[in-house]
Amino acid sequence: MSELTMRILLINICLRSDSRFKIVPVGLSCIATSLSQTGFKPDILDIDLYRFSDDEVKDFLSKNSYDIVGLGHIVTGYKHIKKLCIQVKEAMPKTLLVVGNTVATTIPELLLRKVPQVDIAVIGEGDQTIVDIVNAKAKDIGCHNIPGIAYRDGENVVFTRRREAIPDMKDIPFPNYSLFDIEEYIKISPYTISEPHPVPVEGLRALPLSTARGCPYNCTFCTHAFKNYKYRFYPFQMVVEHIDFLQKDMAVNYIHFWDELTLHSVRRTEELCDEIEKKGIEFYWAICARGSTYGKRDLNLLKRCKDLGALYMGGALESSDPAILKAMNKKIKVEGFIEQMDTTREAGLSCNTSIVLGYPQETP
Repeated sequence: MSELTMRILLINICLRSDSRFKIVPVGLSCIATSLSQTGFKPDILDIDLYRFSDDEVKDFLSKNSYDIVGLGHIVTGYKHIKKLCIQVKEAMPKTLLVVGNTVATTIPELLLRKVPQVDIAVIGEGDQTIVDIVNAKAKDIGCHNIPGIAYRDGENVVFTRRREAIPDMKDIPFPNYSLFDIEEYIKISPYTISEPHPVPVEGLRALPLSTARGCPYNCTFCTHAFKNYKYRFYPFQMVVEHIDFLQKDMAVNYIHFWDELTLHSVRRTEELCDEIEKKGIEFYWAICARGSTYGKRDLNLLKRCKDLGALYMGGALESSDPAILKAMNKKIKVEGFIEQMDTTREAGLSCNTSIVLGYPQETP
C-alpha cells in the first residue's frame, strides 16, 4: 500500500450532547496538521460540531472505508470512546484503530483490555507518533519499534519505549484550522466567551490557540497529555504573528489561550504585552495565570494588559482551605489569590476562578 492511497479518518467525539459549548479541538487539530504536512490529508468526522446521532455516525461509517481511524478525548470521555470504537470496528473490521489523548495516556492498559477494538494507544505527545503509525501501516510493517505507544500481543499489553517530547516548540506548527469546518465554529464562538462581552455578541469571532504544552507545576488533581514532560512554550513573537494571521485570514477578534498554563510569570506577561504592542494588532483575550502570579506591585502591568485587550483574569484558586490546597500541591496561598483578584479589579478587569470539589478532607 502506498502513502498516497492511505485513507485516514479522525473523529471528534461529543462529550456533552446537550451543551451549546462547541470549540474546535486543538489537540485533534494538531494531529490533523501533522498528518497533512507530511502528505496525508485526513477526513474529519466532527460529531461534536454537528451533534450527529448514533444512527448518523453508523450510517457514515457503513458508507466509507478507511485504513486508519484515530480518535481520543480526556479520560472522562471513556464511555464515548468505547462506544465509537465498537461502531468503527463493526463497520470496518480491518481498519487500524488508534486512540490518543489522556484517555490513552492515563489508562492505556485498561483501554486495551476492556476495549479490544482498539489496536494502538498513543501515550503522550502524538504529533510525530501518528505519522510514524501511518508510515508503518503504509509500508505494511509492524509498529513495535515506534516509541510512545501501547498495543496488545496476545494476552499481554506491550509498551514501547517512551517518546521524548519535541524539545523546541518552534518546531511544532500551529494547527491548520482550515482542515475543520472552521466558519461554523466561529459562528457559535460567542457562547465560549465569558460575560461581560466587550462588543455586541454577534460581533465576536473567537478561536482557541495554544501557546504552551505542559505545566511547570504538579497539582495532584490534574492530569493532561503532557504531564511529566518539560513545560515548553512558543516565543510570544510567534504567537502574536499567528494571531495576526488568524485575524487576516478568518477575521478573528478574540483569542482563547488554550493551555494548561499560559502566563506562568510576570516576565512572560510583559513579553506578551511587548509583542502585541510591536505588532500593533488589537484583539480580546483573558489573562490565564496561576492564582497568585500578580500582586499590588503589578497593578500597572494589569492595566497595560487591559489596554491591550485583556477582559478578565482566570486565577484557578481551586479551594479556599489551606489544608486542601496543600493536599492539592497547589503551592499558592489564599491571601495571595485575594491580593491578585483585588489588584485585577482595581485594574478594571473582571475575575473568575475554577473550583475543585471532592477532596477527602472536605466536610459537608
